[in-house]
Amino acid sequence: MNVGKWKVRKKITGGQDSDLFTIKSVDSGDDQQFRGGMSTIEDVIVFKNPPDFENPQDHNRDNIYEVEVQLINVDDGGSEIPILVNQTEITVPENDTNTIEIQSIGATPSQDTDGDGVPDVIDNSPLYANADQSDADGDGVGDVTDDDDQDGVWNPNDGCPTTTLGNRVDFFGCSIFYLPPNNFSITKSEKCIGTNSISISAVRDDLTYSVTVSGTISKTETFTGSEYKFENLSAGNYSVCLTVVGQDASVYERCYTMNIAEPQALDVFSMADAGNNVVTFNLSGGTIYNIVHNGITTQTDKESYTVSLDPGMNEISIGTGIECQGYFEASYFNSSPVDLAPNPFNSSLNLFVGGQDETVTVSVFNMAGARVLTMEKELGFSSRDIELNTTSLMGGTYIIKINGATTKQSFVAIKQ
Repeated sequence: MNVGKWKVRKKITGGQDSDLFTIKSVDSGDDQQFRGGMSTIEDVIVFKNPPDFENPQDHNRDNIYEVEVQLINVDDGGSEIPILVNQTEITVPENDTNTIEIQSIGATPSQDTDGDGVPDVIDNSPLYANADQSDADGDGVGDVTDDDDQDGVWNPNDGCPTTTLGNRVDFFGCSIFYLPPNNFSITKSEKCIGTNSISISAVRDDLTYSVTVSGTISKTETFTGSEYKFENLSAGNYSVCLTVVGQDASVYERCYTMNIAEPQALDVFSMADAGNNVVTFNLSGGTIYNIVHNGITTQTDKESYTVSLDPGMNEISIGTGIECQGYFEASYFNSSPVDLAPNPFNSSLNLFVGGQDETVTVSVFNMAGARVLTMEKELGFSSRDIELNTTSLMGGTYIIKINGATTKQSFVAIKQ
């Protein structure tokens, strides 16, 4: 007599409020076993829209919803009749779509599972003997298998018959303490030596929690609310166990483990590419790097980062946001281009200065390092040429330097 979910079809066939419901099948993979080894039917009557006590949607708006469900044995030639064995009048928490799981057994017309002389097909409690068929509340379910507090445990087995609606209960129908699996979240902050921390967040903020941390320190604290933090921790392995004040640890305890590793020193290796006016930095020691280039900050989590240099002076600093890891600072001058001709030269030397500097200084030094000629030149947008008169210079080798706000170039030139 195994009328499993694969043999029984449930169908909404009537009721004043039938259009507000649907039947949802729950596939657990294997047929679940009901009392006496008979299989249950894992289909649930659900509201299409969760009930709202303040704004009822039933036909007469009295918050009593009526729906009829028919159970049909779809096994061709099968003699078993699906017999309902769960409550038929229930209370549903507000805003909860699920109402009740439809449970049934399969019985032949003459079968009497509980041996009370009443065939299962007409027995209002087919699994528990009740020859008198008493049904004090008239809900169609016999008193011996009624569930007055609707906690899922029938009255004959219910050790706590007045459990508050919605409470989770044990096998005997008595309330058990419960917190959702995601009630706690544990995070760590890895900073400098002795300044690390472990943070605890709790969904339920109306309870008082006891928290024990074990590792480089061992201590127990209590807190009420949604946040708590252990600070000034050293590196190492930690165990964090949480209980609820007023509840024995055997009833509720959650433990977590984590490792705190103090950060490495920041390591930066730079490679300048003057031809393309860029500097590439190879980075290690951090997870996020803050790169400040001439006052503008960029973040990256990459181990290699390339900075395009602005014309002129470029100030670059790199850090991780964790002071003890250290900082990298460097300056790079990106000069505007300068062309010099002819070289060797005779009585004059011509220079072309690129970029946008409005003024540059040209200095000529002999090989002894003495400055033998200097001039300051104003440049226009369309006139970037400088002619340097060198008739006063003797033949030999000279160093020519051109300096401006974004220009810094040196050349070795020979006077014939």
